[in-house]
Amino acid sequence: ADNFPVVPLVINQQAHIFGVGYDISPRWTINLLVRYIHQNTDHKSVIPGFDEFLISSSGIGDISLSASRPVWRRNQHFVAASVGVSLPVGSIDEIGPTPRDPDQDTQLPYTMQIGSGTIDVMPSLVYSARGSRYTWGGRARGTFRIGETDRNYTLGNRLSVSGWLEKPLRPWLQPSVRVSLQKWGRIDGRDTDLQIDALPVSPYPAAVTDPDKFGGTKVHVTFGATLMRDAGSLARHALQLEAGLPVYQSLHGPQPKEIFRLGAGWKWSL
Repeated sequence: ADNFPVVPLVINQQAHIFGVGYDISPRWTINLLVRYIHQNTDHKSVIPGFDEFLISSSGIGDISLSASRPVWRRNQHFVAASVGVSLPVGSIDEIGPTPRDPDQDTQLPYTMQIGSGTIDVMPSLVYSARGSRYTWGGRARGTFRIGETDRNYTLGNRLSVSGWLEKPLRPWLQPSVRVSLQKWGRIDGRDTDLQIDALPVSPYPAAVTDPDKFGGTKVHVTFGATLMRDAGSLARHALQLEAGLPVYQSLHGPQPKEIFRLGAGWKWSL
């Protein structure tokens, strides 16, 4: 009676992010980010017919708009501020095969939804500096949820602080290392479609359906490299690769811990 009858084993998440930025003046830049999300989760359970099962979801995620401008500069030191808003385009009504009803698809847990369901405000402050051999910097960023979803819950706010160091090894190769601290809160409210009130102790069949089992703190270390050319047909193009892993995780309640993350990006400056 003290255990969850359903347990997620592995969650795989992919985010394909398409961004464009435009300098509307020497001091102001606007950015647009569009995300395509694909994710799936393997489960085990004690429910007959659902000993092992897979749920998945995919689609266009929330769309972000932001504006940034420099606020301070001295010699090779630079500070920029930005504010953005995330529009709730991503679905929060994803359904799939779950043990709650073996005969029809039901609402998927919070972790498998595509968007936040709320308008989110995202301020940030970025510092960067350049020396004779290294460049370095840091960023502080917040995500603050405004209002409540139409499913009667609000995801937790997020705060992150990071610092990075980069050293050019060749004109075409710039390796880097980044350390980041992230904190996020529990879910406020609840999606009642995720409950099973007949359960003996808790109405939540899995930890990922319990809004109190969200939130925590993580520290990541990420190693990256930027490859670029100064001339020729590949001028103004850059390939960015990174791999990261958490070195510290303190999570509220039983949650799947993050194992690693990989990223690749292509940047084209016009």
